[in-house]
Amino acid sequence: MSASRNLLIFSLVVFVFLLPVWRPWTGLSPQVRGLQSGVGTKSYFLIILESETSIVTFRSYDNNLKSVWDKISKELSKQWGVSLISMNQENNTITFEVGSAVTSTQLRNMLPNGEILEIKSGKSERLTERIIKILERRLDPYGLLGERIRWAGDNLILIETSREIKPELLTARGRLEIFVDEDLAATPADILGFGKTSHEGSVGLIPVYFTSDGRKNFNSFVIGRRYSYIFFFLDRPHDGIVIFDPEDLTDLEEFFFDNESGFFVENTSKVAIRVQAFPSPKDWMSDNLADYLVSHFGEKVRIILLGSKEEFSDEFLMRIPSSYRIEFLERRNGETSDEWLRRALGFLIGVPVSSSLAENGVAEGSGINLPVPAGMSKAVDLRHILLNPLPAVVHVSSIGTVEEEKVLTPNKYFFACFAPIALFSLVVLFLSRSLRLTSIFFIFNFCMLIISLGLFSLLGMRLTPESLIAGVIIVSLSITCSLQILFEMLGGFRLAEGVQIGWRKEKALAPVYLWALIISLALIVVSLSGFRFLLPFSISCLLWLIILSTFGLPVLASMIERATTLKKEKT
Repeated sequence: MSASRNLLIFSLVVFVFLLPVWRPWTGLSPQVRGLQSGVGTKSYFLIILESETSIVTFRSYDNNLKSVWDKISKELSKQWGVSLISMNQENNTITFEVGSAVTSTQLRNMLPNGEILEIKSGKSERLTERIIKILERRLDPYGLLGERIRWAGDNLILIETSREIKPELLTARGRLEIFVDEDLAATPADILGFGKTSHEGSVGLIPVYFTSDGRKNFNSFVIGRRYSYIFFFLDRPHDGIVIFDPEDLTDLEEFFFDNESGFFVENTSKVAIRVQAFPSPKDWMSDNLADYLVSHFGEKVRIILLGSKEEFSDEFLMRIPSSYRIEFLERRNGETSDEWLRRALGFLIGVPVSSSLAENGVAEGSGINLPVPAGMSKAVDLRHILLNPLPAVVHVSSIGTVEEEKVLTPNKYFFACFAPIALFSLVVLFLSRSLRLTSIFFIFNFCMLIISLGLFSLLGMRLTPESLIAGVIIVSLSITCSLQILFEMLGGFRLAEGVQIGWRKEKALAPVYLWALIISLALIVVSLSGFRFLLPFSISCLLWLIILSTFGLPVLASMIERATTLKKEKT
């Protein structure tokens, strides 16, 4: 490839990578240009999450503990995340962890022959680490946003982020249940996986695939039920009681409350939603409701109150037994009554059973679509949650903000990367006494800086101290390569007498290419090492080195060759 063609391609590459940094289509506002700010560069959010776990010790009447544990795991995983802690053959006991606050009443009918010896609140560092890895995959799967998620002691998780995060990405457990009318047809244990999100018009679609047993189980409920409905639930509060003020839900359109059954009913299908609910004013509680709460603790462990804590009177709250966990579900700005109630019930959507599904069921190797009327963006978020289910109940403990005293602005970032280029350009000018060579050195390294910033922007990296370090290292690599080629081609920083510049050009490029190859291999190893905070740096450096080796270095060598040739012709 000719030198002029190389130069043209290199110029186009620089222009292409300049666009995501400059962003001329965004108007005149400088705030929307360049890299977006991240944690450690401006005020950011501090979110503390708390997970709930129970450690259960169970004595089995069966000596085959492995078989007993398989039964326990299969049964409990329908409702919660479970993990084995230990088996003791001498005492015939199994100790395991449940990802929720549970009671012996809840577990009694779900466990095989035996007795529950102890249930205590768990503080598991191992489970917390699992939750952190899942949150990382939900919030920042490629480590490009500069968010920090770490263990904060006990069952606490600290998240530092520069953006507002949708609450469901933090706390939704990701438990999908499918009902056919009022019959539970599929639990998470029946679901094999989820396909790629697609759309029909404005409706997002998530394919749901079943295990072999799950498909048979689902088909046993759906075949022959042409006029039934399929209902999808996310984190249905099966262990909770919803208490609502009828005055807050007077404009419901999709549901109505059936006082006789104590369930909300979906208007179109007239099917009851299997979540226990009670109407009550917020300033007092009836004796009937208070007695129900006392008698049903164990079967239910949490109370979901529609409204904020300030809306309920002290008298009302004091009548709730202290053994219950109270959750306040506040109405969001602009949220309709139906949307609010859907969140409380974990209700996603209901669709009629199609004629083909009622006749043939789900064929082997196929699945059913979960429609998401809110569109593709919501469907993508929901799929992220379903693919990364949390093994324990997690709720937001507190949210605060931190104001950074020393703010890393795009201007400071650019200056930190630009300063070494300017400094070494002066060094080159002093040693070479050539304004032409100095200009080549400066322009080339400035262009490589633009390419690196463009890469950061295209990869979605945010402006963080880590990305600043990555930028400075990339600039240092660029300067080192430039000095190596310049020194080798000229036989020093000034053109030596009798030097054949063409031969020196090939000799100069060879070691730099080898050096770039070695660094690239090292970066690939770093990318695969599992250290998330190194992933953005290694990917951006690797892509930058490919551009440097393919276009940058040949162009630099050709420009130096042309500059020295012109100098010889003049002399």
